[in-house]
Amino acid sequence: MNDIEWTRQNHALTREGGIWTVPRSGLIFRRTNTGFELINVMPYLPEMSEAFATGHDVPPSPSALMIFQKQDYECIKRRHEESGLTMTDPKGLLT
Repeated sequence: MNDIEWTRQNHALTREGGIWTVPRSGLIFRRTNTGFELINVMPYLPEMSEAFATGHDVPPSPSALMIFQKQDYECIKRRHEESGLTMTDPKGLLT
């Protein structure tokens, strides 16, 4: 299965209004008829900087997390658009 097929299948298997999360970046989406809309993002927690200080692969700061979330969103959005689906951020969570 290629990326486009996986993306279309993920959309088809998620019920209308259902939630899809991306754990690596903490993005939370709601399925719409034509794709997904971003409804929430994981906040930066103090425990993350402690984990970074001990060598864990997490963002070192709130701004680094936001940069990663924006980059991941853009990558996911491109893949969905290539698959004929929409990906929106109606609340402007990543602006």
